[in-house]
Amino acid sequence: MYQFENICIKNEVIVLQDGVKKIIINVSGFENAKNKELKSFLKYMQTGKSNSEFTWRVEKMIETIKDKSTARNEYNFVPGYIMDAKYEQRELDQKEIYEAKAEAERLRAELKELKAELRALKNNS
Repeated sequence: MYQFENICIKNEVIVLQDGVKKIIINVSGFENAKNKELKSFLKYMQTGKSNSEFTWRVEKMIETIKDKSTARNEYNFVPGYIMDAKYEQRELDQKEIYEAKAEAERLRAELKELKAELRALKNNS
């Protein structure tokens, strides 16, 4: 069994404290293991087939973790959907603001014309 952690290439004294550890297990020699549970675990690692109570429990834990991982991944998408919806709403809001400004400008121009007409009518009277 070999255990690895992330370390800094330039300064090997610095270990990345992210809690990630990689373990590499040579399972090809499972027949030589003296401990029955270790032997069944190594065989399970090599074949993927559960052949003891211990490896059956390991397999169930892995399935549970996979299910939770899938649920977590689906849950993590929710904030993305919310962000997308907020972005789309912001886009709609910006469009409405732009249209309202354009309408206000049109109304100002129309009001200016009406005032000019009104002044002309007053001057002609």
